[in-house]
Amino acid sequence: MKIIVDVAQSHVHIDLVSKINPTKKMKNITTPSDIGKAVASGQLIESHTSLARGYVSRKGPGSVAPYKGRFGSGYVHLAPCWKSSRYYFRSYYLFAQ
Repeated sequence: MKIIVDVAQSHVHIDLVSKINPTKKMKNITTPSDIGKAVASGQLIESHTSLARGYVSRKGPGSVAPYKGRFGSGYVHLAPCWKSSRYYFRSYYLFAQ
């Protein structure tokens, strides 16, 4: 966020710019193994894992998507839940500050 105050003209200009854009900060994260490398190097921190309703195929390791929300910015790994076909795991990996 950038705030510019011009006293001579009596107005305030507020420029709201997103500080973190996950797609520009780390472009090479597209697979779960890339997330593991980023965690090992200290660029990402594993926040938590939750269950979500839906289906993720069990044939592959899952998918990775950029994330920006309530917990911060980073990536989310969508992985299959082997005990259920109605739910899948969402693991949140956030940028290290």
